[in-house]
Amino acid sequence: MSSHVSSLNGALRIGVGAVAFSTLAVLPADAQDSAGKSVGSLEEVVVTARKREESLQGVPVAVTAFSEEQLREQNIQQSYDLQFHTPGLMMRAGSATRSNVDFFIRGQGATFGSAPAVVTYFAEAPSTGGGLGGNGQFFDLESVQVLKGPQGTLFGRSTTGGAVLISPARPKDDFQASIQASAGNLNYSELNGFINVPLIDEVLAMRISANSVRRDGFTKSITTGQYLDDQHRDNFRLGVSFRPTEWLDNYLMFQDNRANESGTGAVALAANANHPFWNATAPTPQRLASILAGQAAPGTGGEVIAALCTGLGFASGNPAGIPACVAQRTTRLTQTYDGLVSNAARLQGEDSDEIRRSGTGVVQALKGRTQDLVNITTVEAGETPFLGDLSFKNIFSTGKNYGVKTLRDMAGSPLPAGIVWTSNDIKNFQPVYDNDVAKGENDWLDNYTNEFQIAGRIHDKHDWLVGLFYESNASDLTYPPVFSTFGDVFSPTFTPSPVGGFIADNKTITKGYFGQTTIDLSDWLLEGLRVTAGYRWSDSFRRSTSRAAVINSSGNLVPGVASAPVILNDQAPSWNLSFDYQINHQLLVYVAQRRGFKPGGVNVGFNPAVEGATRSYTPETLDDLEVGMKLDWNIGDARGRTNTALYGQRYNDIQRAQFLSTPTGSVVQQTNNIASAEIWGLELENMVKLTRQWQVNLTYSYIHPKYTKWPGDSNGLAPGGIPLIQSPYPGTPEHQGTFGVRYQTPLGNLGDLSALVEYYLQSSVELNDSALQDGFLIPKEQGYRNLNLRFDLSNIGGHPLDLGLFVRNATDDGHKLSVNSLYSSAGFISALYAEPRTYGIELRYRIGGQN
Repeated sequence: MSSHVSSLNGALRIGVGAVAFSTLAVLPADAQDSAGKSVGSLEEVVVTARKREESLQGVPVAVTAFSEEQLREQNIQQSYDLQFHTPGLMMRAGSATRSNVDFFIRGQGATFGSAPAVVTYFAEAPSTGGGLGGNGQFFDLESVQVLKGPQGTLFGRSTTGGAVLISPARPKDDFQASIQASAGNLNYSELNGFINVPLIDEVLAMRISANSVRRDGFTKSITTGQYLDDQHRDNFRLGVSFRPTEWLDNYLMFQDNRANESGTGAVALAANANHPFWNATAPTPQRLASILAGQAAPGTGGEVIAALCTGLGFASGNPAGIPACVAQRTTRLTQTYDGLVSNAARLQGEDSDEIRRSGTGVVQALKGRTQDLVNITTVEAGETPFLGDLSFKNIFSTGKNYGVKTLRDMAGSPLPAGIVWTSNDIKNFQPVYDNDVAKGENDWLDNYTNEFQIAGRIHDKHDWLVGLFYESNASDLTYPPVFSTFGDVFSPTFTPSPVGGFIADNKTITKGYFGQTTIDLSDWLLEGLRVTAGYRWSDSFRRSTSRAAVINSSGNLVPGVASAPVILNDQAPSWNLSFDYQINHQLLVYVAQRRGFKPGGVNVGFNPAVEGATRSYTPETLDDLEVGMKLDWNIGDARGRTNTALYGQRYNDIQRAQFLSTPTGSVVQQTNNIASAEIWGLELENMVKLTRQWQVNLTYSYIHPKYTKWPGDSNGLAPGGIPLIQSPYPGTPEHQGTFGVRYQTPLGNLGDLSALVEYYLQSSVELNDSALQDGFLIPKEQGYRNLNLRFDLSNIGGHPLDLGLFVRNATDDGHKLSVNSLYSSAGFISALYAEPRTYGIELRYRIGGQN
């Protein structure tokens, strides 16, 4: 890895040198190449980072943006691909599931025990993934924008890390259509396309798009033979644009999402040999007698098995069956542990194919269907006194979940060591998994958001916006996940057990009152100087009731006694204050100070008998200072674009998992505001157009996070552990960078040729949120590289026909996407690995005036 870091540092020196040199060499715009032909102007990138269309180079916000064609040309087919093109962004698989994507921007992400710090917006509305994850919407898109730093004074939800804006292509006023067929290795096939139909000229237009993808899995279960990590998804989208007058515009978007996959393949990394429940040693008769008399609690697996077998009624009806019961369960417990150890040992060799093989204790599945509805109404009121050019906008969204059911193995073991059923019932002491059971579904309007905005532009230079955001989430009864651990030997019927209880009468309401204005100070202080100020007040309410999960005499999972409802009310401000100075038409500099926050939450399973236990936790806050520069430049015949940002963050009341000791000596977990940190970093995006044919891209990110407060140690309340303030900061590689070269040229009647080579390098990163508590058993993920290749031949023979060839992860690097640690609770650690090398061909035919 040292060579990778050295290469990356070398690239950094080149990039910083280019920035310094280009800053001093801003030349006239009409650059010529060596043949005397114009190199061509740089493409203007339009973004909506401030809720209005603006040039990327004029926005005092660090934004990385991709158009529809850039997404295609740069092989961005899913959320994980954004990392290779966006400095400061890292992706991690969340909840031990590949389809759940955790965005980390500038050290802000979703860690164990906390909510996401980056919000994804789809069609301007906050997106939750609908239970199928957020990795399946990359088709027929207009743009993707990654906004870095705290957001909230212009957006529905307040965040500490940033926002990802995914915009589907809207209906247009001319007839267009496109169909693209793709095929590749792993039996990959994909078909997507759209048709855009103007129904009433300049009044009513409709756009229908669809995507269907199939691909074999690349992780094989050595137990069942099932291939995991496959793709089997179908998505359909309808967009309708209605403009009956010049001042009224309504956009309606409906999307249907379906999946029928095998789910994620987790690979075992380690088993906890010191976990007491893996200890199958039988207790002494005296110890067993004390346990059965209630004078002592079983502390090892062998003691639990002995007490369970003795207490099943064998003593009175069949005492001779007790040894057989003990032997059966002891053998299964030992086999389960040995299976974990054996699977983990395979990864210690030099055969990289072992990361594509895993033991599973069950045939996995991910099945479900969700729907999304967004309606955006815009009213242009026109010029008004004092308020300027006035407009009103309302964004409403809701969704329906028809039931997303998963059956997955988190442990990577041939026997049940970490199997999870979600959104399913238990009947006859067995988890039910079939199409007739749809637990976890909800109806339209059970969950919805609404954002109302009033915006104005005064004298064509001063902008303002005020808004109200309202989000409501409700559910009458949420089933707990069902979890298999330790081979199910501690269950009387060798069946899994529910984790936690039912959540009943759950209601969450979030309100946000926000406003922001940008004032041009050119007429009063300095030509090109602007100030932007924004403020937001957020109010959150949460009510939740826990009900015990009980398996009744018929073997059905039913709600038990309800606890007292837990009610949480919290409020928090966030703001933005920035100055930007347009020195000339090529150079913008800015400084911004912002505050963002993440809402608090409720600890389900609150235990008042444990010292330090708390029913809820409060919001966490982040204060951010950013200095940036956006520059379009000329050096000789070359034209370039260099955007840089330097930032520092003070992160307070961080929500992290906390472990508390109970009076019986066990450990329980809760989320609490227990840490603080400081983060600073540098980001660089540099694009150089050397000639009409050659273009070079360089991105780089440096980030340095450090905890400044985290009381306690790795042993919970017991002394003698490692201080928690020494915890490694997850999701933040110190160095990231991408070097890309693009070549394009016309080939006459053959068409237009373009080729792209992009090489990504990343230094080591901590993926395990519990690394310190686990004793650093699993080291940091070492730095890795990713090589992507793309070849396109467009307008073949003068026809609207395009051919594309691509290779993703050409070096077949096998880095981890996430580490899932249940080392202390369930006795294992597993990991998810990145996709292997994939390659394929695309053929697209276009109708209409599109690119």
